[in-house]
Amino acid sequence: MSKVIVIDCHGHVLGRVASVVAKNLLLGKKFVLVRCEDLQVCGTLKMRLVQWELYQRKRVNTNPTRGAFHHRSPADMVRKAIRGMLPKNNYRGKLALKNLKCFEGCPAPYDKMKKSSIPAAAAIYSFNPTRKRTLLGELGTAVGWKIC
Repeated sequence: MSKVIVIDCHGHVLGRVASVVAKNLLLGKKFVLVRCEDLQVCGTLKMRLVQWELYQRKRVNTNPTRGAFHHRSPADMVRKAIRGMLPKNNYRGKLALKNLKCFEGCPAPYDKMKKSSIPAAAAIYSFNPTRKRTLLGELGTAVGWKIC
């Protein structure tokens, strides 16, 4: 059994974390992402809500209950971002996605484990200091995430 890598997402950028984790998942590593609500995305909350409204319109015309599910939880948003970077329709991609766990906060088995970070995905190195940022937790709360 391979070792589990626990990553603390506080102060990291969503897309950069997702790309690094997706690449390593395909290599067979196991990841646990904790504190997903502290991931940052570029842009103001108002701009992100406008984009969310456009995203919310996507659904199946015949029966909207069949698809285009829009996740409001930050952990599910991260999981979906990583899923989009994996070949999920074949065995290799499905196996890689099974090796990923995402959590809001830091649950019991992982709070005592050593947490690492991804320097290439740190927000202080990625964003222009004058650029506006939004936390994934704030976005989730604004669109209906209940557990905040």
